[in-house]
Amino acid sequence: MLGIEQLARIDSRLRQAFPQRSLEFFGGVSVLLVGDFFQLPPVRQKPLYSTSTSLSSLERRGQVAYRLFDRTVFLTTVQRQAGDDQAQFRRALQELRESRLTQSEVDSFRAALRVYSTRARVEAKNQGKGAGRAPSDNAGNLSNKFPVAKGARLLISLRDFQAGISYVAVSRVTSLQGLLLEAPFDRQSLYNHTPTEGMKMRLADQQRRQGQQLSDAPYPPLYLD
Repeated sequence: MLGIEQLARIDSRLRQAFPQRSLEFFGGVSVLLVGDFFQLPPVRQKPLYSTSTSLSSLERRGQVAYRLFDRTVFLTTVQRQAGDDQAQFRRALQELRESRLTQSEVDSFRAALRVYSTRARVEAKNQGKGAGRAPSDNAGNLSNKFPVAKGARLLISLRDFQAGISYVAVSRVTSLQGLLLEAPFDRQSLYNHTPTEGMKMRLADQQRRQGQQLSDAPYPPLYLD
């Protein structure tokens, strides 16, 4: 993602490259910006759609340069997730794009197939129909409930010498940091009833660009006899 500071530097460099047009933005060169502002913002820079008033002189120059772009083309055909079998996935991506995931989409994720990179992770996740009838030997005699607290005694029966692990037959829990507890899928983590400040700026910029939407070719084609 391009930030307003970087856009200002591009403008400055093009003015240097074309000194005969140094008074024009981008040295008089045609510039096209391509991308989706609803993706990740630039790293350690203010995005082009930023409405912040606390800008440095360089950032302000970039903001002015960005607002000179007065023609916008919207691509509406999805190519990567094409076909009727991808319709539900396309709809989910569109909703996630604006942090507005409907309850029906949340339910579809709960029933989705889960793919893991290792057999160990598959065995750790295996549950559902028939899981309750599986013998305890399949889980290494692991109890379905066990207390975890600082100071709790643990009996380690398997000598695991992976990096960062010290083998002691009887150990005590010293920290709960790094303990992975699977929480239920929370719709609130993906849906915002009130848009965040960043989302408000994105939506405002999108509305402004929709008013600039290019419907006809700016330069009619030349037909030669």
